[in-house]
Amino acid sequence: MARRRRRPSREDAVIKIGNGIESGFPVRAKLIEYAGRLLGRHNLTQKFLKFVLSFLSMEARRRLVEYLYVENCARGHSGLYEERIEELSEMDELAYDIIKDLDSHKIKIKKAKLEKVLGRLWNDEHGNGGNLAGGVFAGESSHLKDLFQLKEDETEVLFILYCYTQYESFENLCDSYKLPEYLKFISAVTGISLTRVTRALGKKGRLIQAGLIEDDNVRRPPYYSLSNEIVEYLSGMTDTPLAEKYCREDTGTTYAIGSFNIPEPKINIMRSLLSSTMPCYILLYGEAGTGKTEFVRAVVAGCRKQAFFVQYGEDGDVSERRLALHVATATVPPDRGCWSWMRRIHSSIPGICS
Repeated sequence: MARRRRRPSREDAVIKIGNGIESGFPVRAKLIEYAGRLLGRHNLTQKFLKFVLSFLSMEARRRLVEYLYVENCARGHSGLYEERIEELSEMDELAYDIIKDLDSHKIKIKKAKLEKVLGRLWNDEHGNGGNLAGGVFAGESSHLKDLFQLKEDETEVLFILYCYTQYESFENLCDSYKLPEYLKFISAVTGISLTRVTRALGKKGRLIQAGLIEDDNVRRPPYYSLSNEIVEYLSGMTDTPLAEKYCREDTGTTYAIGSFNIPEPKINIMRSLLSSTMPCYILLYGEAGTGKTEFVRAVVAGCRKQAFFVQYGEDGDVSERRLALHVATATVPPDRGCWSWMRRIHSSIPGICS
């Protein structure tokens, strides 16, 4: 599967408010929480240092540079201070040079000491624990849980995959792992056990079964691709709720059942099936424009039931079709005996044949 196009990174679009949680940037708030959990637990690599520096203010970065290159600079390298000060707004260059200077002993401290200094700077700006993101994504989380019957672990994993699509330095950090290490990374970031993370991302897990994520390519990053529809929903790029996008109630007028050239015994069989309390699948086959949709609406209306239309576009892939089916399952009220109808079906969806 081709790599999905992602929206441009918004790492520079920051509005600083309060103790570091940026109003209007829920992804950044979530990533601040992730970074705080990783500090002191993650190896101090260039990519991780860049990730952490991107959430520290310019003043905090200046204090770090002064500590490293004024108080702890090796003899003969004092000129590095001015060079690093010029890099304060370039996290990639600054992270690269700090790690290089540590490895070449131009700075007289070890990485373990630098980790402690970063921890103090971090605590000064963001605090030292707890759920720093507060109620970020609370509404979306509740909606997705209800719509797809997700567990808390599954929604948390889904959000980390969403953050991957929105923040370049986090994407680069995630892409630096092989799959086993990536699963451990997700476990460390979310606080969910590795066993539960693996189960949530498994082929039999709800996230894949519901079409929320894809795992078509687990040999190289990105190992799991979040559905474009979920990305759009979490990004606020659409005003249409997921339930309305994929499942709509039929409210139009219907033709009389006798206006269709269908033998009455066959119509009676369909009525009997639809009136039953047991679920059933009925497949109508025919060329476009032959009246399948209108016939379905007439039969359902004749049973005194309500038709719901499941829709996902002409080019919907298997994952999107799964997503649409799960939305319909959660949307169509079973106590009203409503009948859900698919405009197109596919042989790769379990329980459906073409």
